[in-house]
Amino acid sequence: MKNNWSQWKETLDNQSYYKPGEIVFTRHQILWLLAPVNLFEIQAGRWPTDGATVEVSTAKARPQGYFEVPMEILAELEMRIERCGRHGEIYLYRFIGQHSARETMFWYHIGKDEVYRISKRVLRYIMGRERKTADYREWSKRERYN
Repeated sequence: MKNNWSQWKETLDNQSYYKPGEIVFTRHQILWLLAPVNLFEIQAGRWPTDGATVEVSTAKARPQGYFEVPMEILAELEMRIERCGRHGEIYLYRFIGQHSARETMFWYHIGKDEVYRISKRVLRYIMGRERKTADYREWSKRERYN
């Protein structure tokens, strides 16, 4: 039997749209945020829409601009990826640029297995809690699945 966190996380991971308050940087959420169409909207200071609903707020005016929440989430994601150094750069090249592992391999002069290993390692690091206590190099050295 799954606990509440597992059920909640599984529900979040199976969505094709996320509201800003739902972002907890799961694997699927990170990939969703990095999808070019969503990333473009967030970089412009707008949260992507799901296309089906238009949210009408009945709340009073917020003390922050409409663009602040998307920009805060983007800044957090960028900070996590930047902590990975060159591996973060490779990850961004592959997923934001939508380049294949083969293209990435030729561009960075690394093996195909290394491209996959870096991609998995960076994703695990930016999702994890350990990134708060260890930098990417330390974490990577002790990570079992290098």
